[in-house]
Amino acid sequence: MPSKTRLKREEAAAISQPNEGPAREPERQFEFVLHLVSRSILRFYNSHFRSLGLTSNEAGILLQLEWAGLFNQMEIARSLGIGKAATGALIADLEARGLLQRRRSSTDARQIDVTLNESGREMIKKINARIKSVTPILLSGVTDAQVQEVLAVLLRVHQNSSELDDPSRNDAPDAPCAP
Repeated sequence: MPSKTRLKREEAAAISQPNEGPAREPERQFEFVLHLVSRSILRFYNSHFRSLGLTSNEAGILLQLEWAGLFNQMEIARSLGIGKAATGALIADLEARGLLQRRRSSTDARQIDVTLNESGREMIKKINARIKSVTPILLSGVTDAQVQEVLAVLLRVHQNSSELDDPSRNDAPDAPCAP
């Protein structure tokens, strides 16, 4: 007998993809467009940060440190949605390039705290200048109200997907879905 989750997925698929009529166009599928936009923006920012000697993930780490002040590696990984090991490697590389520093947490010796140093703060100025110069290109033809609406929708989708990722949920998916 199929699980409750599988039935819910099948019911949702039947609603969103009726058997009658033409096949759905990828450009009209939320997940496809979200993935397409995400990859496009990632390539766009990677190309712009390359001239600074950074990837978008490295710039993301530095920006998280600017916004939060003091962070540990686990919080940075969670905030950027990348793995702990990958985050640790990126942080080690940024430290070796003199953009930040790591030290053991004074409250929990198992944690590593990460902070910007002066070179990192100078790099942040360059990153922010780059973002400020390219944001109008990305949002050309999009109103502030549309941006706010999309942000609200995406934050809700993120919340929903985060809740589905929680293995303690009874109705969590049995296996991860392919993108």
